[in-house]
Amino acid sequence: MTNEQYYLVRLPLTDGQETSIRSELLEGPILDGAHMFAHLMGIVGTSIQPCADVETIGYGREASFADLKNTGCHGVSIHKEWDGGIPLVRRTDMEAQVAVRDAEIARLREMLSLFVEYEKLMDDGEDGAGMIVYAEFAKQARAALNEGAAA
Repeated sequence: MTNEQYYLVRLPLTDGQETSIRSELLEGPILDGAHMFAHLMGIVGTSIQPCADVETIGYGREASFADLKNTGCHGVSIHKEWDGGIPLVRRTDMEAQVAVRDAEIARLREMLSLFVEYEKLMDDGEDGAGMIVYAEFAKQARAALNEGAAA
């Protein structure tokens, strides 16, 4: 079993990200190339969960991504996996995954706001209004739980 971790890295890197990388290279632990690359992706990338419905469309060489700000060609293959190659996915596929996650987060925030509203109404002695809000919260919570059980 592997402990794969995926990162989304927006390019070009910001000045702050570049500074973080330089600091880590100068002051961080001494690691071999593969571990250093993974460590740096953790600094500048956004961790994302693997998605079974996102297809790997190619593979890149670690050395090709050593200097992401450098213009020029980078070794990428769409035909075969290189030993130690970095799997590449389509940006649109990952953006679709992020949009799904963002929608889920928005739905859960709305549900939590109902619960917060319920608590406030109950604290203020508005039992009737609180129970109406709680009923809507419970309905949404049951739907979310049923949706999760069906997945």
